[in-house]
Amino acid sequence: MGERGNILVINEEKEIYLYTHWYGYKIKQILQAALKRGYDRLKDGSYITRIIFSEMIQKDLMGTTGYGISPYRISDNYEMVIFNVDDQSIKFENDDKIYTIQEFLDTEFEEDWKGTKGHLYNAT
Repeated sequence: MGERGNILVINEEKEIYLYTHWYGYKIKQILQAALKRGYDRLKDGSYITRIIFSEMIQKDLMGTTGYGISPYRISDNYEMVIFNVDDQSIKFENDDKIYTIQEFLDTEFEEDWKGTKGHLYNAT
């Protein structure tokens, strides 16, 4: 159960997976909000990764479940979003299209909801 999703951040050929158990259906919007907020840190892998994760967990900072950071992929229900810090691109795992950061930020994505929306998230 859950609405699981991952954002893969690639930096200096290393991979880090940011996992949400409840907001996979909004993973694109979460990444958009984080990249907008952290626009001045887009090329700083450690900072932008933390900004993305902070955006993901903002409603549950002190929680002990529901989110994770991992060197490997955690199971998910939704297509993984891949942010490559090195070449400043975004793509979806099942799509050949590669977005520049600006193209990604300018695209309006619909929620990819498949489940119950047991928890609610509003990207700011």
